[in-house]
Amino acid sequence: GGGGLHDFGPGAFQFWQECTEDRPLEFGLAWGTAGFAVVMTLVVNRLHEKKLQEVDVSMRRQYYLRIVSMSRVFALTAGVSLVAPRAWLMWHLLQKQYEAYVLSTFGHLLFNLLHWKQMKSDEDREQTNLQAGGRIGERMLEMLASDGPQKYFATPPLCCVLAPFMHGHLLTARHLLLIFTALRQFVIATPVLAISYLWAALVLPADAYVGVAKAIGIVGKASTLLALYALFVLYKATHDLLHKHETTAKFVSIKLFLVIALVQEPLIALGFGHGGNHDGEHGGPTRCLTGHNLAHFWSMWALAIETTAMAALLKRAFPAHELMADNLDPSEPSGANIELQLLHHFESSSSQRDLDD
Repeated sequence: GGGGLHDFGPGAFQFWQECTEDRPLEFGLAWGTAGFAVVMTLVVNRLHEKKLQEVDVSMRRQYYLRIVSMSRVFALTAGVSLVAPRAWLMWHLLQKQYEAYVLSTFGHLLFNLLHWKQMKSDEDREQTNLQAGGRIGERMLEMLASDGPQKYFATPPLCCVLAPFMHGHLLTARHLLLIFTALRQFVIATPVLAISYLWAALVLPADAYVGVAKAIGIVGKASTLLALYALFVLYKATHDLLHKHETTAKFVSIKLFLVIALVQEPLIALGFGHGGNHDGEHGGPTRCLTGHNLAHFWSMWALAIETTAMAALLKRAFPAHELMADNLDPSEPSGANIELQLLHHFESSSSQRDLDD
C-alpha cells in the first residue's frame, strides 16, 4: 500500500469525546485508577528521593537517584499515554530509553560498589587514589580473582546451558572493558532504533513498514540480550563480594516490572488486539480505540497501576541509610573513571607483554 503515517489511533479530542460516549464507566474507571496510582507513585518516589538527597553528595547517591527515578518516568509516561493514546509509541520508546539508561547506571553502580569494597579492604587508603597510575584497575582484578577461576560467562540469558562445556577462568581488564562496551551499546542503540522505528512508521508504506519494524525489533532484542548478559556476568562476578549491599534485591527491583511488562503486553494483545472498527462486548473494540491501539491503552493502564509497587520496591532496594552507613567520599570515582583505569591497566599490561616478547 501507499502512504506512511500508520494508524496511531484517534487524536486527543476525538478520543475523549468518543470514549466518554461509548463506554463512560469502563474508561472512567481506567482513568481514575491509573490517575490514583500515578499520584501514589509520585508521592512514594518524591519521599524516597528527599531522603536520598539528605545524604552527603557522592557518586553512589547520584546513581541511586537516577535509578529510583524510573518509577516516576514510567508512571508519568504511562499516565500521559492514557490521556492521549495516539502518542503511545513516543512514550513507549521513551520508557525503553530510560530502561537502557537505568540498566547502564546499574552496571556502573556495581563497579562503584566494587571500588568501595576494594578501598575498604586496603590498609592504606591512598593506594586507591585516582592518581595511582592504574592501581584501581589492578586492585579490582585482584579482588575478583580472590575466589579463583570461575565460569563467569555461563550465565543467562545467553550461555547458562553451556556451563558444562566451559572452563573456569579469571576475569581480565579486557573482560571488564567488554562489559562496559556491552552496556554502552545498549544506551546508544536504543534511541537510534527508536528514531528508526518512528521514521519507518511515518514514512514507509504499510507493507515495507512491517518488514522494517520486524528487523528493528530483532536488532533491539539482540541489543537488550547483550546488555543483560553483560550485567549477569558482572552480577555473578561481584555477588559474593557485594553481598552486604543486597545486589540481588537491587537487580530484581529494576528488572521485575520490566519483565512483567514484557510478558503482559502480548497477553493483553491477545484479549484486546483484535477486532474491527465497531462496538464490541465489554472489553472489546470500541469506536474510539480498536485493535492494537486498544491493546496499547490497556498495557499502559496496567503499567501505570504497577508503578506504585515499583516505587515501593525501589525504595526498599536503594535505601538512604545504606549511603549514610558507608560514609562515602564525594571524590569517589564514577563508572567512567573506573573504566579509564581499567583501560590504563589493560594497555599497560599489553605494552609490557609486547616488551617481554
